[in-house]
Formats: sequence, structure tokens, C-alpha cells
Amino acid sequence: MVGGTASDHSPDNKFQQFANGHAFKGHFAIAAIGGPVGYVLTNGYRLTGKKATVTRASGRTLFELGGRRAMDVYSEWVARPESEIGGGTMVSFSVQHPLLFHKDGITYSVHPVNSNADGSMDFGAAISPGMVLELGEASVNGLIAEAGNAVHQAALGVEQPKAILLAYCGGRAIALGERVQEIPGEVEHTLGGLPWIGYLAFGEQGCSVVGIPTHVDLSVSTLVLG
Repeated sequence: MVGGTASDHSPDNKFQQFANGHAFKGHFAIAAIGGPVGYVLTNGYRLTGKKATVTRASGRTLFELGGRRAMDVYSEWVARPESEIGGGTMVSFSVQHPLLFHKDGITYSVHPVNSNADGSMDFGAAISPGMVLELGEASVNGLIAEAGNAVHQAALGVEQPKAILLAYCGGRAIALGERVQEIPGEVEHTLGGLPWIGYLAFGEQGCSVVGIPTHVDLSVSTLVLG
């Protein structure tokens, strides 16, 4: 499974899915593709070594890390006061300072999108007690360059690449602002004149381990057709 969750200009749940000549809400649009393909799910964040175990969480809300208020730990890690990075400010700030988890030898990213008065943090993907979360980091240039890296890695899976499908995180785009316009250049520089289509997603799906689809945030999911 390669792709991403439907998105819009703002995360206010007005998302629609388009398929078979119609627009839907709360649906899945799926295309089954045969033949040689290459695919990758990546994020490009650097590890910082700052990590803690989730001790209290429910759904997509994180309450405690290592027995402490989640925002206390996060603020300490990024060396910024909660008053400066909390609330709705977090959706943009955390793009360069996400939280990462490790599974099957792969590093995945989850997006802190909001903080609450009780010190909890809301995410774009599920958080479970027992997970170890680590602070990640990336520069704006790194966020842009990862689009080209994802396409390059996916293309290694086919002998003669013919076309590209790119799902790029909408949260990353929010933080990039006008510089999101540099993404097409990264793709075209990597694989030249191949036809391609890309879109912004609020949550990405991919298979870093063969046959095991994963839903994460702040990532780039790429399919290259042979």
C-alpha cells in the first residue's frame, strides 16, 4: 500500500475523496497496479538521542512521557517554552522537530499537531503506551531534498522507470510555505523527464517492510512504475 490520506488547505475535516467520477467523504480511493514497481516510505529526519517511553496515551493523544507531562518533556527537548510552541503553533513548529519511533529496524515519524491545557499533545497518528519516542530534526533544505531522495530510492526497485507517484506530507508543506514550490525541481532533477504526479497528504501510507503497510506522518511515500 503506497499513498496518503486526503487533505485540504487546512485540517478542518472537509476532506473529500475522488473516484469513479464522484466525490465522497469518509471513503478510500484505491487503484490496483500490476507490473514492476519500486516504492519507498521515508522522512529524512536526523536522530537526536533524546528519547522517552510513552507511559500514558489514548488514540492520537499523548499524555505522559516517562511519567511526566508530554509537553514538559517536549519543551525541554527543543529548548523552547510551552507558551511559545504550544497550541496551534505546534503544527508548524514540530515539522522540523517531530517525534520518531523505531519498529522492525525502521525509523518512522509522527506529527505533534496541537497541545492542550493539561500538557497533553495531539498527533496525526496513533500513539500507544510502551512506544519509545525520540526527538528528530531537519532543516528546511533537508525537508525539500527528501522528495528527491525518496524518488531516487524508489527508482532503484525497477530497471526502467516510466512514471512517478509522489505523496508528500501536507504538514511539511505548511512549514515550507512558498518553498514547497521547490519540490517539483527536486523530483525532476532526480529522474529527469519522467511523467509524474504528486499531491499533499495528511498522513502517509507505505511499506518499509515488504507486505506490512504503515500509517505515519511528516513523510514521503513514493511509487515508481516500471
